[in-house]
Amino acid sequence: MQPKFFVAMLAVAIITPAVALADHEAVPVAPPGVYVAPVPDHRAAAKAHREMYRYHKREHRRQRHVRRHLHAAGYSYLAPVPFAAPVVPVPLPVPAPIVPIPVPVPAPAPVYVAPPPVYVAPPPAPVAQAAAEPDLSRTMLGANVQAHPDGAIVGVTVVTEGKRLGLHLGASGVFARATDRSAGLESLKLVEAHLTYAPLSGSRGRVRLEGGASAAFGPTTAAIGPDVGLTGDLRLIGSLGVEGGARYAPLPHKRIETWAGLFLGLGALRVEGGWRSLWLDAKVLEGMQTVDCLRGPYLGATLVF
Repeated sequence: MQPKFFVAMLAVAIITPAVALADHEAVPVAPPGVYVAPVPDHRAAAKAHREMYRYHKREHRRQRHVRRHLHAAGYSYLAPVPFAAPVVPVPLPVPAPIVPIPVPVPAPAPVYVAPPPVYVAPPPAPVAQAAAEPDLSRTMLGANVQAHPDGAIVGVTVVTEGKRLGLHLGASGVFARATDRSAGLESLKLVEAHLTYAPLSGSRGRVRLEGGASAAFGPTTAAIGPDVGLTGDLRLIGSLGVEGGARYAPLPHKRIETWAGLFLGLGALRVEGGWRSLWLDAKVLEGMQTVDCLRGPYLGATLVF
């Protein structure tokens, strides 16, 4: 038994290499410098085909097994995507970079765009502002004395006035010899109260219309009657100005008084001087004789505030 076994083994060892060499075709050796195309390997292709068949068969069995179990569990099954052979990505040749050729482009023509119109409102017309009117209200307290050939007259005045309306109060004492010069020195008191209205009034002066009453008091009797007048004052240069006026009492005692003069303002003090004439007929007063016209210069001082 053993010799035969060894003989068989030796035959297999000798025959197997021979058969293997017979299965392979001899690959011709090309001479140097000659290219010989490779012979396709049909056996390798057949083997790859068999492997692909076996893979499909196994995959079909696995999917059928999965469908059976999913159906038994109550799930629906979607058919798988048919098998596709794996695609081996083949790198594409990298194209050479394309360098653009510069093409000269003409510059665009300038386009003028007109700006939108803008309306600018004209400035408002200047409003002429009226100059603030000066305060024309004032109060004056004054005293004056007048000398005449037969005696003297001493008086005081109080004046308060606004732009138009005002009030004038005055009192004076008249001292004079009687007309026949036998009764000695006579004296009487004159009192007057007037409402004034200034139709012309300004910072430089004013003209007043006066109306009121005047009274004459003798030693034992008195007479009261109406009285009217026209007075005014006007600054000429700086604080230097002129003043004047006239008053008339028609009854019961007749009285006519006129005066004209200058005044000079020294701050709140105003100094006055001029000429005054007083005509008085006091026969209605008991114990009084008719007094003729008394003329003479006067001098006064007034506080203005």
